[in-house]
Amino acid sequence: MRRRECSAFPFPKRRGGKKARANLESDRPDLHAIRQERGPPRKLSKRRIHRQRKAPANRRSPRMKEEFEDRGMMKYAPYQSLIEQAQYLAAMRQRRSQIPRPLISDDRAEEMNRILVQHHQGDSVKAEYWENGSLHWACGSIEKVDASNRFLIVGETRIPLLNLIDLEYV
Repeated sequence: MRRRECSAFPFPKRRGGKKARANLESDRPDLHAIRQERGPPRKLSKRRIHRQRKAPANRRSPRMKEEFEDRGMMKYAPYQSLIEQAQYLAAMRQRRSQIPRPLISDDRAEEMNRILVQHHQGDSVKAEYWENGSLHWACGSIEKVDASNRFLIVGETRIPLLNLIDLEYV
């Protein structure tokens, strides 16, 4: 079996007897000396080169599932070829991010009513309320409870009682 010629092969072919071998060995680099000069081989890090998905699509959070299932709008987002398209897409994203007004249980409503009736001047509360399709929080003292106009003032925030979702002492 013949060995192929290869330009990447660093040493010439072995031909001849002891003399040729002696010349050949003197041409070879001293691998032991090179290893001592370089030091011990470095260990490769165990860090992955390519990132993998953390969780399969069916195990993602519900919000992520919605985004991946409804990809209809995504194909038009990068182009924005029309001037009005950017405004339309922004309005569409805002409409999609809105949530309906949450329902409050009777027990929770009674608890909030007890806090509103028994509050003392300077009591700090945390109020969670719904406004324009999103949830907001206000922290501070209860400044005023207006039962006739049905609103509550926490700190400097005016909250309609219909939009109040949660009220608790801080």
